Amino acid sequence: MRGRRRTLLGALTLALLAGCSQPAGERLRVVATTSHVSELVQRIGGDRVAVRLIIPPGSCPGHYDVKPRDVEALARSGVMVQQGFEPCAEDLVKSAKNPSLRVITAPEGNLMLPGPRAEAAAALADALAEAYPKHAEFFRDRGERLAREIKRQGEAQRERARQAQLDGVPVIGSDMQQDWLEWMGMRVVATYGRSEELKPDTIRGVLEQARKERVKIVVDNIQSGPDTGEQMASELGAEHVVVSNFPGEKPEENWAATLEQNVSALIAAKERTS
Repeated sequence: MRGRRRTLLGALTLALLAGCSQPAGERLRVVATTSHVSELVQRIGGDRVAVRLIIPPGSCPGHYDVKPRDVEALARSGVMVQQGFEPCAEDLVKSAKNPSLRVITAPEGNLMLPGPRAEAAAALADALAEAYPKHAEFFRDRGERLAREIKRQGEAQRERARQAQLDGVPVIGSDMQQDWLEWMGMRVVATYGRSEELKPDTIRGVLEQARKERVKIVVDNIQSGPDTGEQMASELGAEHVVVSNFPGEKPEENWAATLEQNVSALIAAKERTS
């Protein structure tokens, strides 16, 4: 973790040496590619940052097309925060033609998971503190408190899954949900990609494995296509559950609320199969 932070802060320092600055008293303008990093930066920065989200929470980051308004926003911003896997990010930075722009990349990992999310909160707080020493204590304090809060919320939801006896329950689902399902203790028998990527042989293989393991729950990912596994669930006579890999599909839904809803959906599906 420390190595990743040093890399992150080192890249940031180079950008600072290039002369990027922001007038005193103004809120730091930040463009965030995904709702994960948008929420983290807003929670860390509070009223000292103004964050603009690029990719809508219900959209797949891998298939997002840059809009002129995105380029305009980045051209007027001091910082862009990304997760690092967004194909649109490189074109967005080039199109903005903003020589003083700082690009910050969060540590690798699925930010729906409490561990990687807490790590990202600490790393992004360090990056903001390094960029703006005047607010360093503010950013680092909020980042540390946020990381602790994330861990507590994650432990609470993991305990809910244990109490509901989700540990060891066999499932099939979107490959984008595999690590999250495993974090909840479920046994992932097989995974599949987006609907346009699925071939008949792949579907047959997934169904054969699911029948062999007596799978009763199929889990789709909103961002990859909420109905990808619906037909497979029908053929298996299984419950079809749709969860989200990004918070904020509705304005009132932050990460904690999205995690709780995802866990609740799996608990309800398991109860219906009992």
